Amino acid sequence: MLDDQLDELEVTREKLATDLNALAEPAEDYHEKIAKLKQQFNPANMEIIIRKLIFLARNNADEQARQRLMPIVRDLIQTVVIGQTPGHQPASLQVHGSIANIMASMEAIDVLEQQFRRQHRMI
Repeated sequence: MLDDQLDELEVTREKLATDLNALAEPAEDYHEKIAKLKQQFNPANMEIIIRKLIFLARNNADEQARQRLMPIVRDLIQTVVIGQTPGHQPASLQVHGSIANIMASMEAIDVLEQQFRRQHRMI
């Protein structure tokens, strides 16, 4: 009876060892997929595309360009809050979402650029 239990345990151990070895080897090779994605979404190309979109947005692009740009802008904006102000002052406007982070980054970059230009003039 003990021999039968040992035999069953040995069979179970061998099966578990085989399963463990199968899990240790990756099912798919993701290096090839990552290489394809890097080729498809080259960071330099993406930067050029983003710069073109910003250029179009800043320079009052034609209607077709605006129509392509608006869904992207809508994805960046989570919420817009329009608040009342006392008297006849203009209403306050708060924008929440990824666009707020981008705008804050742009303001910080502008400040850093101004500091850099001042330091450059001093040299």
